[in-house]
Amino acid sequence: MTAAKVTTTAPKRALARRLAAGGVALVLSATGTLAQVVPPALAQTSTFHATGSLSVARAHATSAVLRDGRVLVAGGQDTSGAPLASVEVYNPATATWSQTGALPLPVTQATATLLPDGSVLVAGGLTGGAGSLVPTNTSETYNLATGTWSFTRSPLLNASYAGGAAMLLSGRVLYAGGLTSTSSTVAASSTAQLFDPGTGSWAQTGSLPLGVANFQMSVLPDGNVLVAGGDTAVLGNVTAAAEIYQPLIGAWTTISPMPIGVASAAGAQLPSGGVLVAGGKTSPTGQATNISQLFNPGTKSWSVPDLMPVASYGATATFLPGGKVLFAGGLTSTGSPTPMAAAFDSSTNRWSALPDMLMARAFGTAALLPNANVLVAGGQTTGGVTGASEVFAPGVAPAITSASSFSVVSGRYNSFTVTATGSPTPVLTEYGALPPGMTFLANNDGTATILGTPRAGASGSYQVTLTATNAAGTATQMLQLVVSGASVPSNGTFGTGFWYAMSNGRVVPKGGAPAISPKTPQHPANIVKIIMTPSGRGYYLVSSHGGVFSYGDATWYGSIAGRHLLTQTVGLAVTPSGRGYYLVTRAGNVFAFGDARFRGSTAARIGTPPLAGIGLTPDGRGYWLVTVRGNVFNFGNARFYGSPAWKVTSAIAFAPTSSGKGYWVVTATGKLFRYGDAAFHGSLAGEAPAPVTAFVLTPDGGGYWMATTKGHVFNFGNARYFADQGGVQALGNVASFAVCY
Repeated sequence: MTAAKVTTTAPKRALARRLAAGGVALVLSATGTLAQVVPPALAQTSTFHATGSLSVARAHATSAVLRDGRVLVAGGQDTSGAPLASVEVYNPATATWSQTGALPLPVTQATATLLPDGSVLVAGGLTGGAGSLVPTNTSETYNLATGTWSFTRSPLLNASYAGGAAMLLSGRVLYAGGLTSTSSTVAASSTAQLFDPGTGSWAQTGSLPLGVANFQMSVLPDGNVLVAGGDTAVLGNVTAAAEIYQPLIGAWTTISPMPIGVASAAGAQLPSGGVLVAGGKTSPTGQATNISQLFNPGTKSWSVPDLMPVASYGATATFLPGGKVLFAGGLTSTGSPTPMAAAFDSSTNRWSALPDMLMARAFGTAALLPNANVLVAGGQTTGGVTGASEVFAPGVAPAITSASSFSVVSGRYNSFTVTATGSPTPVLTEYGALPPGMTFLANNDGTATILGTPRAGASGSYQVTLTATNAAGTATQMLQLVVSGASVPSNGTFGTGFWYAMSNGRVVPKGGAPAISPKTPQHPANIVKIIMTPSGRGYYLVSSHGGVFSYGDATWYGSIAGRHLLTQTVGLAVTPSGRGYYLVTRAGNVFAFGDARFRGSTAARIGTPPLAGIGLTPDGRGYWLVTVRGNVFNFGNARFYGSPAWKVTSAIAFAPTSSGKGYWVVTATGKLFRYGDAAFHGSLAGEAPAPVTAFVLTPDGGGYWMATTKGHVFNFGNARYFADQGGVQALGNVASFAVCY
């Protein structure tokens, strides 16, 4: 028997569509069959996309999903109709095929079964040459470790093809039925056989009451095996008979027949234990049906759910996680392959149309991949046998799975993740007013992060709406953020004390600032900056040669002290999480440590003035660099709002606003330049008693301090006044300054 002839006539689409009451589409097919199609929600969300092609075009091949998630496709017929010995393996991780050991004997229309030890058993099939195919009784196993095949200890008891095989609960394999000749007068075989993987041998078991081929075969929850429908001969009748094999007694019984006899249908096991038999041909001449039939193992009875969107046989059916079955392709009654696909929902017993496959095909292979996608490979097309492959990605409506409320602390860095499920990966958005100082950041991977430091004193409940959207639909969630913690000082100003960082490494606390112990014995020197951690319970000292010294809850992530750079370090910026930091040098180099990510630098920009400092965006995904001449360079998601470029010669500090939509640039002479939403609260322009060395913002951005190299501290806006500390320079040069809240 040769492969079914493939015509070059394009598959006929439905001739008419109209909507009936309730939104149900009535489809009049080319064969005059009335189909009931339940449209999916909104647009069709599942998609087929191309993947790597088989190196050898093939149809009527056999396949198995290996233990490691790869897919083995063996044998089949080539473009001339000749059986193939070649075997290929698909790797989902790389979306590519690779050749593996060839079959000892070329076969087509064989069976493949994954054995308990991970090997694959291929049994029966047709062999020979194109136009002279003959059944074979060979069986062979594939060794996954070596990639090679070997014949089993004994062959099948009789040669057959188009039979069925199933793994029993005992680990043995049942092979049943099939055709024993390509003669038009041959009857289907009633022989059933058992393969023992332990001995590698076949043994006969009870015979089928009715010999069949091209049937549906499924192992039921109780361990029995259902055989339903099939051909009784090459050009004989299509039967509705249903038979059950009982392994415990090695015998078959006949049960209630199917509502309609079908052969070459597509079948799948459902979560309930029932069996879906979808489509198929109802006559030897290839009359396709769009009827699907359900077997109930509890009552051993059949029922007919709603009609399928397409009538075809030689299609594939694959059970998807979540309870749906993908039905794809097949031949229509005209003998033309169809690209149509549909989904059966086992929870409602309803069908819905899906987007077409990229290629009309029949008698290909289908396999469920580890990521729940489905691989469809090879088959007969309108142009002949193909090696093209495609992957079906099922659409799943989104759902937001993270908590609907979070507590955050004002004046402290907070971060939490919003998560959503769905396919394709949903996009998360936020609507509403977040606590001031916090930012919503979509990560474009089905998650989003809400992070930042609510201004000290901000308290209360903030409610925003989260939305997760993909092609399958939209999910919303009301998210409540409860802000608590430090309240606004009774005097309306911020700050309880401060620390001076002297160039010799000494840190001098003043006011309510506590002495903070170093994490390890340290001997800092040549200090240029003191930078607080986001929690305010620790700080870093940075030396001009790139050393980083940690105190309190500050964690050391690395330094550039051992790199012997020819330019001094001028700044450090801690990431919002406190789990990393950036170091910048006067020459424009930027070094990232911990969870800090490099976004760019000015090191390679010829003619760029030396750097004076760095400032991070609120979400830490960008930063600004400022030069001593006032140039401001933005990287990552930092935006440029302006600069005093070339208007100054001694810029020493840069600070972004809590929103990231503005910043201040401060000079050693006390001049202050503001851009974006940065507010002006005063400056020391023309009044600084000594060079300004540090600029510190209040948590809400409503004020700031300036400190000089001689220890003078000046407050503006809602920054608290500290008694003048002039004269502290007796302890050493004041290199930097930090405030305690």
